[in-house]
Amino acid sequence: MKRKEFLNYINNFRGIAILYIVMGHCISAFTWHEYASLKEVLRLTFTNGTILFVFIAGYLFQYLSYKYQYGRYMKSKVLNVGMPYVIMSVPAIIYFTLFAQRPGMEYINDWPWILRVIQFYLVGAQLIPFWFIPMIFIHFFLSPLYIVGDRNKVLYYLLPVFFVISLFVWRGGPYQLQSYLHYAFVYFFGMFLCRYRESVNRILARPGVLLWLAAAVVGFILFEFHMERGTLLAKRLNMIQHLFQCLFYIGFLIRFDPVIGKRMDLFASLSFGVFFIHSYLISIIKQAQLHFFGSLWVGTYWNFPLFFAAIVLLSMGFVLTVRRYAGSRSRMICGS
Repeated sequence: MKRKEFLNYINNFRGIAILYIVMGHCISAFTWHEYASLKEVLRLTFTNGTILFVFIAGYLFQYLSYKYQYGRYMKSKVLNVGMPYVIMSVPAIIYFTLFAQRPGMEYINDWPWILRVIQFYLVGAQLIPFWFIPMIFIHFFLSPLYIVGDRNKVLYYLLPVFFVISLFVWRGGPYQLQSYLHYAFVYFFGMFLCRYRESVNRILARPGVLLWLAAAVVGFILFEFHMERGTLLAKRLNMIQHLFQCLFYIGFLIRFDPVIGKRMDLFASLSFGVFFIHSYLISIIKQAQLHFFGSLWVGTYWNFPLFFAAIVLLSMGFVLTVRRYAGSRSRMICGS
């Protein structure tokens, strides 16, 4: 099998996606009484960054499907996704099993401890972002169907059906099955754009198209900004807005690839490790604020970016430290 070229624009997109995830979660470390509008703009723009992550996962799956072998594929996912999930979950699971009650998991209080541990791993409730792993493993298990659907194109004929499902089935549910259904369209949409990238990328990278996509994103944000928060319509618009973001970033990163180069490479290479550790850091800092000050800091235009930058740098520092001492095994420990 001929080795395919490295997609630098997708690698850069991975770096952007992890910054979205971290920024979206940093919002919860502040109160926003005086800057409610800033919080809303940040929330609408960044808090559904999972869409970017899932889109990239589908894109790369299709791109690498030429060398797909189910056994080898699942072994890689168990070692490089499952193992760090198991290891990085240990502190949170110990805490919520022995010392505190995880909100929303009260129903397991009377279960034997081993069943409580298993349940945490199955639902991904130990930390806010960890629900993503049980959901993405459903994609891994069903990947042979995706290969067939990609090769005979049936999967892409069904995209409108999956889009409608995504609008009416929200994330959550037993063992993230609803989350799978909600994000399935995003994953398949990523596969679709990758399969037809030679023609689609030329269109997305045109200056006029980029301006139109940027305007669409801003328009969706402004429209949702003036809507009642939390309604199904608002959630659906936010999902569509993030899909437009995916299209924009693909075109933008292709258009300016000679300028951007490898500047996002470090973020991209550490992205999965940052995904696993950043929520620990945010939670620890939030608890320290409540303990020493009695309340969370007030979010402002200057301290939120500083906090976000600090969380990113600390997370990257943690992953780089694990890499230094664990070497090639660091990917199985912390994901990067």
